[in-house]
Amino acid sequence: MKRSMPLIAALALLLSLAGPRSLQASIAPPVKDSSPKTQRSAPEIRRTAITYNIAFGLIPKSVKRFDAWAPLPWKNDVQEISDLTMQAPGGGTMGIEGVNGNLVFHSSSGPRGGVDFNVILRFVVERHAIRFEDLSRPPSDPPEPPKNLAIYLQGSRLAPIDAKVKSLAERVVRKGKTVQEKARAIFDYVVDNMTLSQAKDGWGEGNLQYVLDNHMGNSLDVGTLFVSLCRGAGIPARTDVGFILPRNSTSGIVSGFYAWAEFWLPGFGWIPVDPTAAIAKPSARNAYFAALGADHVLMSVGRDLILNPPQEGSPLNVLIGPYAEADGKPFPNSAFKIRFEKAAPAPDKTSPASP
Repeated sequence: MKRSMPLIAALALLLSLAGPRSLQASIAPPVKDSSPKTQRSAPEIRRTAITYNIAFGLIPKSVKRFDAWAPLPWKNDVQEISDLTMQAPGGGTMGIEGVNGNLVFHSSSGPRGGVDFNVILRFVVERHAIRFEDLSRPPSDPPEPPKNLAIYLQGSRLAPIDAKVKSLAERVVRKGKTVQEKARAIFDYVVDNMTLSQAKDGWGEGNLQYVLDNHMGNSLDVGTLFVSLCRGAGIPARTDVGFILPRNSTSGIVSGFYAWAEFWLPGFGWIPVDPTAAIAKPSARNAYFAALGADHVLMSVGRDLILNPPQEGSPLNVLIGPYAEADGKPFPNSAFKIRFEKAAPAPDKTSPASP
């Protein structure tokens, strides 16, 4: 029988104490995220209730141990999370992935006897749009760089930063003098040279060689090119993964996951970009550089992830959907569905309590 986790209250407490999550080199309570509240001039706010249903299908009777992981939403200055609950056979635990600070749900089970394994995650997300109006004037209290900022200059398994990538990056940013100008040159190059397509094998994995060879792919492929060229040019950058809520719908099902990117701008912190949206709407490309709408929901950051507790298999390319292992081996039989509906307004914390 499914039962709600006994750690819901503890989870809520941890989230409230942790505050916005940022990057750290070891598993530890997360520190304040580096997305500054200054220059968050866009007034758009969207408050949505999310139900994330995960089904791992029938577990063979021969399996002695089954482990399941799933991403939990980020909490930072532009994304507030409340009412987070989890339901899984036998309950579960929450861990913080040690490099990027991703929050991970984990549940484990002994022999299932051929019975399926389902997980339900629920939360309310209040997402704020963000737009940096002037990147030439940093705020008076600039954020401190993360201690492990250097990892966002390194390559990943499917996106190595080699001499070829660095050479291309140097050509793309050759006219730029500042970090902002170089990042914008990379953004424009990606938008001008990539096509959104699923036409060839290798699409959708964030495989840099595939992207360089074909100049096509999905949002993860597009974001990979931006991040890789930034890193090749000496600009720390990272991949963000989550989903986009349909703008004109108050309820429904999310069609799939979505990736965008951020680069580190000294004096400002992490600056968001969405080159995929700019490709889809080329006339509005300026709206997707140093800006992000209230429809984006962030679930995980980074590539080549080792979960907490760690999986026995290889590092995950990205943490997009659920991941499971049966007796320490990847279990591919899974499906998930994300439902959303408009959430009630947040309680007015300034109002006096009712008698």
